[in-house]
Amino acid sequence: MLRLAASWVWDFWIADDGDRYHLFFLKAPRALLDPDRRHWRATVGHATSTDLTNWTEHADALLPDDSPAFDDLATWTGSVVRGDDGLWRMFYTAVSRAEGGLEQRISSVVSDDLFTWRREPDRQVLEPDDRWYETAATRQWPDQAWRDPWVFRDQDGWHMLTTARANRGAPDDRGVIGHATSPDLVHWTVQPPLSEPGAGFGHVEVVQTAVVDGTPVGLFSCLGPELAQGRRDADPVGGVWAFPIDAMTGPFPLEEAYRVTDERVYVGRLVQDRAGQWCFMAFRNEDEHGNWIGEITDPQPVQWVDGRLAIDRSATPPTRRGTSMSANYYDVTQWPVGDAGEDIGEVFNSIIADVKSRQKSTDEHDGGKPGAVIYMPPGDYRLRTQVLIDIGFLRIEGAGHGFTSSSIRFNVPEEEWPDLHELWPGGSRILVDLPPGGDEAAGAAFYVARSGNPRISSVEFADFCIDGLHFTSDGSGTADDSGLHPENTYVNGKTGIYVADANDSFRVNGMGFIYLEHALTVHNADALSVHDNFIAECGSCIELRGWGQASKITDNLIGAGPKGHSIYAEHHGGLLITANNVFPRGASSVRLNGVTRSSVTNNRLHSFYPGMVVLEASSENLVGSNHFLRDHEPWSPFFGVDNGLDDDFGLLTVNGSDNSVIGNHFSAIIDADRIRPTGAAPAIIRLKAGGRNYVATNHTVSMNVQGKPSSSAFEAQVDALLSTDAAKHLPVTTVMVDPESKQNTVLDSGTEDQVHIDLATNAFRASPTVPAQNAGG
Repeated sequence: MLRLAASWVWDFWIADDGDRYHLFFLKAPRALLDPDRRHWRATVGHATSTDLTNWTEHADALLPDDSPAFDDLATWTGSVVRGDDGLWRMFYTAVSRAEGGLEQRISSVVSDDLFTWRREPDRQVLEPDDRWYETAATRQWPDQAWRDPWVFRDQDGWHMLTTARANRGAPDDRGVIGHATSPDLVHWTVQPPLSEPGAGFGHVEVVQTAVVDGTPVGLFSCLGPELAQGRRDADPVGGVWAFPIDAMTGPFPLEEAYRVTDERVYVGRLVQDRAGQWCFMAFRNEDEHGNWIGEITDPQPVQWVDGRLAIDRSATPPTRRGTSMSANYYDVTQWPVGDAGEDIGEVFNSIIADVKSRQKSTDEHDGGKPGAVIYMPPGDYRLRTQVLIDIGFLRIEGAGHGFTSSSIRFNVPEEEWPDLHELWPGGSRILVDLPPGGDEAAGAAFYVARSGNPRISSVEFADFCIDGLHFTSDGSGTADDSGLHPENTYVNGKTGIYVADANDSFRVNGMGFIYLEHALTVHNADALSVHDNFIAECGSCIELRGWGQASKITDNLIGAGPKGHSIYAEHHGGLLITANNVFPRGASSVRLNGVTRSSVTNNRLHSFYPGMVVLEASSENLVGSNHFLRDHEPWSPFFGVDNGLDDDFGLLTVNGSDNSVIGNHFSAIIDADRIRPTGAAPAIIRLKAGGRNYVATNHTVSMNVQGKPSSSAFEAQVDALLSTDAAKHLPVTTVMVDPESKQNTVLDSGTEDQVHIDLATNAFRASPTVPAQNAGG
């Protein structure tokens, strides 16, 4: 497929030099905005391919001549052949400024190599003969039709077929196939037409003849409005047409023409691939809403069905990755602007600009802006330019998040790297290589911003990895002087996705985020879904800022750094946080600020510090059926790092009213010698302020375990998780109710000794005390 970012492409013709196919095509800048203006700005572009599918664009082949000249306005459709002298000759349509483009002529240029073309001073200019054809003086049509030369050799010499109109018949039914002959490609004689008027066509565009699998056939194009009235009454739809022929030089029975395609594609061409298969190509004319597209399709095999030429659609699987079946499906590796491997940001921005240039109407056929899908095949793509997303209904997708631990790699001696199966994340991976400095938004790989109404909607990120590559020094020193190694700081000024403005129905699914200071930051979210992602080894993982409602964070694997939060939300209502597996070592697993009527349920939360779940100024929330595990950092590079909180802060801390904390399991596996302040009983649930909170049926297991650091991250963490032996009971405060929190109800969440509560201002029912087992059994 050929799609150009800066230009529309339409009519085309192909030459084959034996090694490569040379595609010549009409092109005009998309900056014209109105596709109808393209005809008067047309030049002839050039691209090459070995497979008719993947094209490399080259310098334009032909431009309008300097004025005054018969071709000083535009150069239109033609064909290319090679003569006996070894020269390639391109025959093309020419229109001039002097006549306002209304008189069409045919001439030629020559080339030695199909790349550089020159006008010969004595070249012939071919015009219609008024003995048989309409001319400018006699035309009954908007223009003098004499264009689209198709040149081929037959037994008696060279022949040219043209789009023409007869000088007789009903004005809307004069379309015929014009004819000229030449012995040498230089001297041409206009001949009578090879078809009769009255066949049902106002004009017959871009004629071609070929012998397909032993059967000769002709091809041309005509849109519905240019059909003669009688044919249009029977069927108003135009497109690409085929007609039977007995000889390549006619006569041609156009009255027997049948449609091969509808108007979604136009200017059909037959071409033979390297395997000998005849294929059909065309340019994409309009989408399902009637919007003009302007790109060239991939080849599709043709076959004979009941004596008629037909496209063999069964032989061509439904195309996805940016191929011709959808103008709105892009493949970054096929996009002609930029190099996806070197700077995928430039490619994304160019594609988004293309979508915006094509999708302008806000209300057309009950639609108008369907958006697009941008696909990244598996591979590494550097991002040196920030991607700005300001359109809705955009999906950016890859072929897998490819997550693997960079932290483990960077803490393995480099001499051991050759023994590792992989060093870096895989899948469809974006390597964030933005310049350092600036704020969180400036360091974002993807920056989503659009103000005004309606708010931006339905942007999706799916199935690829955003990798910040490296962390940088935070000033704490190096591994040699007992400070953090730069790769362990969780600091680099890089953000994965930053959504700056109000948004609706965004989706972040199946993604991998790694080594970013901020993975995902979304402001003012409505109906956001963050689902099934792997977001780890990032300073902060998921941050919902500003305000929002009705969003969900579900089924994610998450792990932040000691200065950030795994999940943070502020001023949200109706937020659902469920079924997440939250790893250490975030300062908090879940931190909610000003959040109301939301749920934190069925999560597995693991932390090395207090303050695992914090509700600040948050009310009417449900925290239920979660598993909290608090233990100590077992991995040597992070031994001694913490979030600065004392153990009496609480694993779950509530500052707010009318919250429910129900049915949670707490495992506090703590080394008593490392408790702060020394000798304190660690708090599990702490109600700091507010009132009318309901705490019921929470179960706490607390043990004093002497943890030992290890240099192996995976083994150390698994050993710590599975260790239950040689542990002693550790006294804890299962519920601590501060004086500033009143009228709370605490039921079955600790014994009288374990719950610190003022019974004058709160309701309390202790968990039953299990009798001690006597020495005799």
